[in-house]
Amino acid sequence: MKKIKSVSKIIFFLAIVIMVAVLGSNYGWGSKLTQGGDFTFLREMSEANLIFGIIAYTVLTIIGCVVLALPGITFAVAAGIMFGPVLGTLVCLVATTLGAMAAFVAGRFFLKDGVKPLLEKNRLLKKLLFSDNTQNDLVLLMVTRLVPLFPYNIQNFAYGITDISFGKYSLYTFVFMFPGVALFTVGAAGITAQDNKWAYFMIAVLIAVMVTGLGTFIKKKYIGDEDKCSNALILFTRVPVPGHTKTRLMPFLSGNECAALHTRIIKKVFEDVSDADADIFVFYTPEDKKRILRNILQGASYEFVPQTGDNLGDRMGNAFRHVFGKNYKKAVLVGTDIPDVSKKIIDEALGLLDENEYVINPTFDGGFYLLGMKDQYTDLWQIEEYGNAGVFEATMNKLNACGIRTAVGTRLQDIDTKEDLHEYYVSHGGKISSAEGCISCGKCTEHCVFLNKYGLNLAELEKRPELAYSCFLCGKCKEVCPVDIDGAAIALNMRLRAAQLGAQENAGPGYAALLLEKNPYKFSNYKKAHGKSVIYPGCNMPAFLPETMNKLELIADKHGMGIIYDCCQKPVKELGLNQDAENNLHRLKRYIEEYGTEEIVTCCPNCYKVLSSELDVPVISIFAKLRELGEGKKISIENIPMYKPCPERDGASFLNDIEYFIEGEIAFPYEDVQCCGLGGCAGVKEPDLAKKMTENVISGDQPLYTYCASCISSFRRKGKEDSYHLLPMILDVEENVPLGISSLINRIKRGL
Repeated sequence: MKKIKSVSKIIFFLAIVIMVAVLGSNYGWGSKLTQGGDFTFLREMSEANLIFGIIAYTVLTIIGCVVLALPGITFAVAAGIMFGPVLGTLVCLVATTLGAMAAFVAGRFFLKDGVKPLLEKNRLLKKLLFSDNTQNDLVLLMVTRLVPLFPYNIQNFAYGITDISFGKYSLYTFVFMFPGVALFTVGAAGITAQDNKWAYFMIAVLIAVMVTGLGTFIKKKYIGDEDKCSNALILFTRVPVPGHTKTRLMPFLSGNECAALHTRIIKKVFEDVSDADADIFVFYTPEDKKRILRNILQGASYEFVPQTGDNLGDRMGNAFRHVFGKNYKKAVLVGTDIPDVSKKIIDEALGLLDENEYVINPTFDGGFYLLGMKDQYTDLWQIEEYGNAGVFEATMNKLNACGIRTAVGTRLQDIDTKEDLHEYYVSHGGKISSAEGCISCGKCTEHCVFLNKYGLNLAELEKRPELAYSCFLCGKCKEVCPVDIDGAAIALNMRLRAAQLGAQENAGPGYAALLLEKNPYKFSNYKKAHGKSVIYPGCNMPAFLPETMNKLELIADKHGMGIIYDCCQKPVKELGLNQDAENNLHRLKRYIEEYGTEEIVTCCPNCYKVLSSELDVPVISIFAKLRELGEGKKISIENIPMYKPCPERDGASFLNDIEYFIEGEIAFPYEDVQCCGLGGCAGVKEPDLAKKMTENVISGDQPLYTYCASCISSFRRKGKEDSYHLLPMILDVEENVPLGISSLINRIKRGL
């Protein structure tokens, strides 16, 4: 879905460009704007009315440079002729900067999603254009604005593809274009000047020398030798052919599923190591399957080399000889069946080679996945037999016996068996459970409307992956299971597997709108985030409790706290897209690291549960923070019928903090209600079951109190008017819980 949308944007953009080019050629728009090079009508206009002439020049410059893609020099010359050297430089600088900003926005919207992945395959381009190092932004803009590495009008669209912020781009563009603009406006002014022509030309020459010299210096200092590298990275892989790869996972996975899994791992490894400080070589087998591998890597410009040799040791040895024959000083060979191989792992290995002759990284099953060495190649590391649990130990013993100084790098989990796959999911935020201990007592089926609908127990659910997205992930089955089987974890495991295999057809098309909003979250806002303690409302509270959010913002200002509007990515994770969720949470993690945030205050129990396991800083509830700050009032109601949200089933962290504000008795009359209907995003697949769950609540004649904005929205939407969120009551706020388009507008407002 995301890829189709990206390609559609590029096609639409190209269609516009082609249409404008054809019309411009047929009707001579470019020559009409420039009047054959002397800009007659623009000069006449500015002579009659200077202000109107400047406005007309600015508008036409933006249109000419951006829409018609005319070279910027054309309008720099025009400014010099029309307005003179000083005013002309200023007017041209403003106009061309505005044009550059417009092209940047177009490039970001139409081109970034589709073109960025292609550019990132080049190590140098990825380092320059998409690095987290903010100095690169400054250097790149200086060089490209001062030295004509590629056409100016194309630059503007190209920068929209990068990760540079719009504000930084606009400021740097204005500053660094000044010398080039001055060069042409001063030179053009000299053409029409009546006196001192040579003075104008000499100034233009001096500016040209300065620009060229400065640009060349910067280019040489920061970019000149970037494409030369003394390190080689050998990616060692088997081409994922069904029935011939990851065979130890069969029959748990089919041959096609094994190949799909390996394909996904290969793509992930290549993406994660592509900007390591090394030139990449791909050594593959079998030799006749190169086309498949190149298709997987989408034409990446690496050197593809067939593996040669009688056994694994020989094949690795020949790979090292190949790269050292190209005069590399260090080489690291890594397998492509370890999903956690990353730039950090490769850089660590290269760093260890500074002080050691060899580096070797073990796996948890007794093998190794990485071997690195310097260019004094020997075969001393090779052992007689590979493919068993003693490979790492045997290799280390041989290196130590030869007196070779060897470092041991990070140990990682490879994926060869069903158990390996489960352990990997667990270590990456998954909840893996098995129904092997099921005693077929029927309690799970009795208490779960989903299992009851399909006549399943948890053991039978495990064999029905097509129903994974019908589970509400509420945890009710685990709550009643006498042997503690976690059905939500089983369903999540199946969703994770479907995502890993790229086989999410069981999910169906109904999740497109949800993912469009959440992956990544379109209404994030970090403008008010500064503070050691930061409130994190989540995505539903700003939508359904807007007045409460206004009160929280006042409290945050009063106590010097920040507010971050973003999504914890729970819905994305619940659809099995853990890697996407992790990538999207990187923004929050990076902000916390850069600005020294010491505490995240969550308003949503779902956010609390997710962020507590994801972040390295303390995560607390808004109720605990209000008590600490002395904010809020006690709720004096004799009896409070409480609905406990799903994430609180296995530990009521929020409820424990809420008790401080409640002076009456808390009752739990809704214990038999399975879910509000929104759990696990399953309402998309099972709308009848979601409706049945909420009707179980609505049918009662007593009010409902809870502390989850999602639950409140679900109950109110289905007609439960006497359902209340406790936070507005504690903050003494009147809240109507807007639904429909109003909730979307509230999200947009917070994201602006």
